[in-house]
Amino acid sequence: MKTLTTLEEKIVHREKIELGAPMKASTVLSLLSLFIVVCLTAELLILTTHGINFAFILATAFFISGLLFFLSTLWKSMATAYIKGEMLIVRFLFDKPKITCIDSIRDIRSLNWLGIRFTTFRFNVDGRHHKVILYGIPDYLQDPKTVIETVVRNVA
Repeated sequence: MKTLTTLEEKIVHREKIELGAPMKASTVLSLLSLFIVVCLTAELLILTTHGINFAFILATAFFISGLLFFLSTLWKSMATAYIKGEMLIVRFLFDKPKITCIDSIRDIRSLNWLGIRFTTFRFNVDGRHHKVILYGIPDYLQDPKTVIETVVRNVA
């Protein structure tokens, strides 16, 4: 784990500061597979206990809408990000990378769950709003909001 002093040294030397661990497509596909397996198990349980009835049709509708929501969120928001100097570089999983100034970040939220940090932040590029979801094992003891605030404070 890297500390705040290590972070400040990287800022002074203008080195690359990762906001989350590099993401692999296999990890995203495993999350999707887990979601599908859980939903299909629930569907099968409802089907075997109650047969085809309103509860089964309702569960199927929720499953399909949840799957579509999950896929659209993955498609638009999953990314890796790092800071180099005063620039934020975001590499989306299924879209072109975006490069912007660190000051364009509007909102940052972070959640630790089972040792994995999930971070969402919003930023503006060319008048368009983008939302990014980062996940992975944290590199720094501090959350990304503290890391970004430290970068902004030391660069300015």
